[in-house]
Amino acid sequence: MVFGIISAVIIIFNAFVSKVYADALLQFAYIFVLDIPVLLAWTKHEDGTGGAEVSKPLKGFFQWALAIVGMLVIWGVSYFALKQLGDSQPILDALGFSIGMIASILCVKRIKTQFIFWFFQGVVSMFLWIRASMLNGTGFLSPLGFMYVIYMLNDLVGWITWSRAEHKAKVNATVEEVVE
Repeated sequence: MVFGIISAVIIIFNAFVSKVYADALLQFAYIFVLDIPVLLAWTKHEDGTGGAEVSKPLKGFFQWALAIVGMLVIWGVSYFALKQLGDSQPILDALGFSIGMIASILCVKRIKTQFIFWFFQGVVSMFLWIRASMLNGTGFLSPLGFMYVIYMLNDLVGWITWSRAEHKAKVNATVEEVVE
């Protein structure tokens, strides 16, 4: 949690300097919507184990369509707002923001598919920050771009961890049914 807050503050500062305002807003939202309340809630499981509840992924055309249409609407609205504010990369910044907002909603609802959205948000943010470094004259090497590579690896670990926990819960439930 502390790392999340520190990294968000660093990104917010760099986002304002680099004029990628939606990433600053997204990081600010992460602190108050995800870092603090969600992580605190997930450390307290109903059975006292500290494990997070495993949820199902998005299912069916309607749920996926709702997530993607929501992402596209957020992308469009934020693109036009960012363009008016003088954002240095409104297309990429708005895209990362829209994917991150959908991922946040899925995270709060504990929907496993969030990790797919987090991964793609990381890809977009990696390119956003590499391009920001190039636009700022610091070259291709971007510490924030590299940080998003680490975040993408974390997203893969999250997907694998939740998938294993889900599988373990199904096995345990099956064993309990057989024992009874």
